[in-house]
Amino acid sequence: MKSYSIYGPEKWERYFTDQIHKYMSSEGYGVSMQDKMKFCLDITDECDNWYGVVRKNIVFQNNHTDQFFIINHADQHDDLPEELVSHPLCIGILKCQYRQGSYGEWEDKVSAFTYGVKEWDKYFVLRENMKGVRSKYKRMYFKGNENGRKIILLRMLDMGLINSSYGLRKNGRRDQQISQDNYLQGMAESVIALSLPGAGNFCHRELEAFGIGVPVLMPTLVNQYYKDLIPDIHYIAVDASSIGEHNIKDYSAKDTESFCILVEKRFNEAVDDTDFLNRIIRNASQWFDDNVVFPFSMRLMEKILLERYDYHL
Repeated sequence: MKSYSIYGPEKWERYFTDQIHKYMSSEGYGVSMQDKMKFCLDITDECDNWYGVVRKNIVFQNNHTDQFFIINHADQHDDLPEELVSHPLCIGILKCQYRQGSYGEWEDKVSAFTYGVKEWDKYFVLRENMKGVRSKYKRMYFKGNENGRKIILLRMLDMGLINSSYGLRKNGRRDQQISQDNYLQGMAESVIALSLPGAGNFCHRELEAFGIGVPVLMPTLVNQYYKDLIPDIHYIAVDASSIGEHNIKDYSAKDTESFCILVEKRFNEAVDDTDFLNRIIRNASQWFDDNVVFPFSMRLMEKILLERYDYHL
């Protein structure tokens, strides 16, 4: 019987790693959960900031061979722990924010994976309740910090496209933080959810909408997943390529106006097209069930390890 040590979990990872532990145990593996800082290699003592190396990673180590693989959940697609990926014992890295062609000499060791939601355990309870909520606001729902998006969000607010409680900050503090219950309720009551890239190209927000049956409108994704999210199949895509490839945080005033007009146009095209919205909802919900819900996300992990790295969990 193979035996593994899983190094984690931090707060964000706790439910995820608990589910992994449950799944692997049910499949007959010996599994122990370890504090992240107990994961050591022959390079650990030479590293000035070992916590910085491991902090955005969940490490799975085979207790018999010492080989390990990693789930990396850093927000940035190019955030790669080179100290780990370059180590001869590293099997590969499954990346939650993956972008093909971004990993240089380590491209073959990095694979697209899937993503998750926040407050997993609570979300899955609330999910069933929210599926029955009917939309009553003909607008897009957004909740998140401004994080370089303030000008765009204020302009969309002026245009009547989004909820006024989107997450304004006053005096450097979030003045409109809400519970997950109210957040999902507000999303479910809106006909469409809006997502804008922030620290990463993709966010928990999109999946939280997928799971409760709210179609997501967002710029065409640049990142990829092992089972790709397809524009206008899984989400309502806004093609902003005419503005340029730069991040929305870098938009000029002119770019901002052009982008908001594109979003408004796509929203108006989609909002009354019930058949289109229902197809998006069905496809996104199926993607969520196949890629996010346990045990299917763990079976996906096994599939990737076998297909990409010829490694049998």
